[in-house]
Amino acid sequence: MCYEKKYTIADYNRDCKEENVKELAKFVYERFSERYIKPFKKMNPDFKNGFCIMAIACLLIETLENFWQGKAETPQGKGTEYFESFFTRCTDIQNELAAFKGLNFYSQVRCGILHQGETKAGWTIRRAGPLLTKESKVINATKFLVHLSKYLKWYQEELVISNFKNDEIWENFRLKMEAIKNNCKSK
Repeated sequence: MCYEKKYTIADYNRDCKEENVKELAKFVYERFSERYIKPFKKMNPDFKNGFCIMAIACLLIETLENFWQGKAETPQGKGTEYFESFFTRCTDIQNELAAFKGLNFYSQVRCGILHQGETKAGWTIRRAGPLLTKESKVINATKFLVHLSKYLKWYQEELVISNFKNDEIWENFRLKMEAIKNNCKSK
């Protein structure tokens, strides 16, 4: 586990013991930003690809939702429910990704891109125009990633203002981190 500053499991364990919520929240923000968002910000615009952006965005949504729900991984058959939960939360926090709620994004966009290398049911991915054009099923991947980055910042801020010992957001964070730590072990 690392981000721009090397962050180890020992660092994580220390920060949990000390209830250092600011450092823990910074760690999760930086880890995801470094892996999923920053590569596209630094990339030459001529080489960016909307499908690649959306594939990475789908991975980040699923990971963030597992942190939110405290799961090691998305339970079999719960993908649609997880993505709808994410988009519902976007509605609650007034993030523009709420526009995707109820649009069968998981099976038609996420699963299409990640399993078939293409969207399904007429969806199109672009890097220009509005975030979403429902009538023609067009998604602007660049704007999608911008709003996903805003969600990630919101999650970081929610961690900082929440009670480390008693709030569900932290209980679920720790559950997901335990799963990550277990995945790091050699088998």
